[in-house]
Amino acid sequence: MIFKIRYFAFCFIIISGLIFAGYAKNIIIKGIWSAKGHYDQIISVDFNYNNEIVATGSDVRDKTVKLWDSKNGKLLKTIETDANWHVAFHPKKNILVSSGNNTIVIWDVDGSKIINKIDDKIFSVRTLAFSPDGKYFATGDLSNVIKLWDGDTGNFIKEFKTGGGDCFTLDFSPDGKYVSGGGNPDFYIWDISTGNIVHTLKTYTEDMRYDANIDTFSVAFSPDTKMLASGGADHKIRLWDVTTGLLLKVYKVPPARINKVEFSPDGKILVFGTYKILGVLNVSTGQISEIKNAHKGAVTDLDFSSDGKFFATGAKDKILKMWRVLP
Repeated sequence: MIFKIRYFAFCFIIISGLIFAGYAKNIIIKGIWSAKGHYDQIISVDFNYNNEIVATGSDVRDKTVKLWDSKNGKLLKTIETDANWHVAFHPKKNILVSSGNNTIVIWDVDGSKIINKIDDKIFSVRTLAFSPDGKYFATGDLSNVIKLWDGDTGNFIKEFKTGGGDCFTLDFSPDGKYVSGGGNPDFYIWDISTGNIVHTLKTYTEDMRYDANIDTFSVAFSPDTKMLASGGADHKIRLWDVTTGLLLKVYKVPPARINKVEFSPDGKILVFGTYKILGVLNVSTGQISEIKNAHKGAVTDLDFSSDGKFFATGAKDKILKMWRVLP
C-alpha cells in the first residue's frame, strides 16, 4: 500500500508491519522493532556509548529505568528507582544518570551499582544531558537555574542562571563550548567556561509572553555547532544562528506540540516528534516529510545512535521503537 503525502514528494510503504518512509535524496527510514515493558509512558530514550544498549525512563508511577538490546528490542535489565523522569548515558563509558522528583542517581551499568545519589531537595529535575566529552552533565529543573555536575562522580560544579522560568530541555554543543536550555518561555545559550548567557532566544512577541502556547520543549545543536533547532507548543520548528542568536528559518508542522527535535549525526536531517507523528526535515532543502501513526500516542523523546544509522523513539503509548536510516 502506497500513500502519497500532499506536495512533499513522499510516500509510505507498509509491509509486514514495518514502515518504510521515503523522501528527498533517496533517504529511507525503516521501522526495525518495537518493545513494551513500562507501566507508564516513556519520557526519555538514550543510546549508550557503543550503541548496544538503549535506556528508557518512564513517568513517576513506573519508577523504573529499563535497558534494552538495541539490535532486537530484548529487555536486558530493569533498575528500580524511587521515581524516574529522564535518563542519559555517559558518551564514553557505561555510566547512566537518571533523574526523578528530587533525586539524581549515577549508575554503573556494568556492575548494576550506584556510584552516587544526589538529593536535590528544592526542585524536581525536569531534564538532563551529558557534554560530548563526558566531563559534565547538566540538569534543569523548576528553580530557574541550570546545574553542572561532574560526569564521573556527580559532584556539583556550578550553576547557570536563567532569566526566569522552568527548564524543560537541555543540549550541549558538539564542540563543547555551549549548553542551551530553558523553554518557559525563553531559552538560552550559555558559555560553559564563563557561565555567562551568550544569547536569550524568544519565540514570541511581548504581548504573548504569558500565553501557554509559546513554551519550548526541545532544543538541539547541529553537529557543526552552527545552528540550534527548537520546537515547542506553537507547532513550529525554528533554526537559530548560534554565533549571532538570530532566527534563520521557521517551519510550520502538523497541528500538535513538538516534544523533541534531534539532528542526525551528519547534520543532513532533523527528526522531530509530535502527536503520533515522526517528522523529518531535510536541512538543505527545507522539505518536511511525515511518518504518520509512528506511535499510538505523542512521541515524547528520540535519540540517534552515534553512527547515525539508527534512532530510537519513545511515546505516551509506552512503546519503544527502533528505526533504521538508509542512505
